Amino acid sequence: NGRVYPNWGTIRRLPNQLTEGEIALLRFLDENLPKEWLLFAQPFVNGTRPDIVAFRPGIGAMIYEVKDWRLSAYSWHRTTKGLTLHVSDARGTYLVKNPVRQVAHYKEKIIGHLVPRIGEKIDGSAKAFGVIKTGVYFHRESTDAVKGFFAGDGKGSVPLFGHDALVQEKIKLVLPDVYRTRSAFWDESWDNELLFWLRPPR
Repeated sequence: NGRVYPNWGTIRRLPNQLTEGEIALLRFLDENLPKEWLLFAQPFVNGTRPDIVAFRPGIGAMIYEVKDWRLSAYSWHRTTKGLTLHVSDARGTYLVKNPVRQVAHYKEKIIGHLVPRIGEKIDGSAKAFGVIKTGVYFHRESTDAVKGFFAGDGKGSVPLFGHDALVQEKIKLVLPDVYRTRSAFWDESWDNELLFWLRPPR
């Protein structure tokens, strides 16, 4: 249907193969979102590669970080810098990036560097902050397990969800703006600016 970029045939040939979780989320979004939504797999965004971005011109975007983690291997450690996330395996315990902060970093790249006028609008009105949202999908965990694990991390309002959320009746959990048809805060001149980065001219 032409809304996934690159298309599914190209995705299967990518040198940096999508994970099982990335494919599951992308397929769910492709099969369930209204046709106006566009989907981008691993777009190259100013030196970073978010896993998936859903974008509806005139409304805004949602950036997803996808993890195929089993949370039993992960733990929080309290340090002088606050809570940090660690993973344990046969070789020991290591610091890893908090995916909630990771996806927030992608958002900051877009509003701070790529389409700075979005950042200016947000600075002028806190309500505009939601024109670009973030979410984290855990493919091997349930939504309840994910929310329980992140309960103490001050994740704010970032949607966190597991494989059980990939059903049509829970789509608003996965993409809160799914049925929105207009936005008082999105400037339509931003559509082409954002698309330039998400789908660069060949």
